[in-house]
Order: sequence, then C-alpha cells, then structure tokens
Amino acid sequence: LKYQKTSHVHLDFEELKTIAATPMPDSRTEIARDWLIISCFTAQRVSDFLRFSKDKLVEMKGMLFLDISQKKTGKPLYIPLTKEVTDILDKRDGEFPPAFSNHPEGNKTIYNSLIKDVCRIAKIHNKVTAHRKNPRTNRYEFMEVPKYKAVSTHIGRRSFATNYYGKINTALLINATGHSSEAQFLKYVGKDGNQQALTLAKAMKSFAEQSA
Repeated sequence: LKYQKTSHVHLDFEELKTIAATPMPDSRTEIARDWLIISCFTAQRVSDFLRFSKDKLVEMKGMLFLDISQKKTGKPLYIPLTKEVTDILDKRDGEFPPAFSNHPEGNKTIYNSLIKDVCRIAKIHNKVTAHRKNPRTNRYEFMEVPKYKAVSTHIGRRSFATNYYGKINTALLINATGHSSEAQFLKYVGKDGNQQALTLAKAMKSFAEQSA
C-alpha cells in the first residue's frame, strides 16, 4: 500500500473518482458522499457548504456558480461549479443534498462521522500519518492509520487547495478558500518556500517555451 507520510491528509483526484463511483449502502452515506465530493470541489468550510441551496445558484456566461457569503469571514464569493458538482445536482433534480440535522453543530458532527464510513466503503485504506487522539493516553499524537480514519470536515478545503496548487494561479485558489495570506494557504496545503520556488521555475520555463 502507498504510504503518505504527512499530517496534511487530502483526497487526490483519483481517490475522489473512486469515492464518487462507489455505491453507498444507504441514503445517509450517499448524502455524506455527495457532500464530500461537493466540498472537495468548492473549497468551503463545513459551516458554509452544508448551507448550500438551489436558490444560491447563478449563471454567468453559460457557467454555473454559487453566490454565497462565508460564515466565518463574511466574505461574499462566487464559487464556480465543476462537473463533479453539477452531476450531483443533476442526479438530485437540481437540488443539493439534504441536511442531516436542523442544528448546525449536529449537522457537522454527523457529517464528520459519516465521511469516514464513506471513505472506508470506497476502500481509501492507504496508510497516512495523522494527528489523532490516542485513546490510551487521551492526548493528540502523530499516528499511522488507514486514510479513511484521518478524514474529517477539513478534508474538502484541504483537498481542493492541494489538488489545484501549482496547476491554477495561487491567488485565485486563496480567493476561493478564503485564507488571509499566501503564507497561511501554503501552510494549509503543507508546502514550503522550496515548493514555491519550484512552481515559479516551472511557470518561467513554460513561459519561455511558449515564447520561443
């Protein structure tokens, strides 16, 4: 099994395809699976994406967006919807999945538990090092666990940021995630100054090749 030694656990594009294609045993895990996919392609916090609704959809130049204000920052935002998200809307007759509970904290707790089941069912078993509470000591420690056990509500934002970093302009990604600075964003995705320098070098090389 692939071993990913990092506390910055995320789901890559192949894993997301696997999760999306895996049949779920009941409606609750199917709802959680759909919200998980939505979160990984919209970059929003759980307090925001579980409030997504059909009446927030807007179309601009033939493309579909969500018009929201982030709960934590108050920042207004247009979120472009990818095919992975619109496929879920199409399957659900244009609606987002329902909530699990009328209480925001209850909603978050249920979702956090169910997405571990979703990833386990989809066989996201590769080993990762994650910061988790040791039941024997009741303290947080870095432990080697199957990835599905390390999945939490942050996985969507982290997956979006990590999967698109280096492929899409970082400023655009920061605008989508709502981080207050590039340094904060890079820390979030587990990148350092070396990675930034490599990304710059690749971009400069690509520019030079296109200009030749």
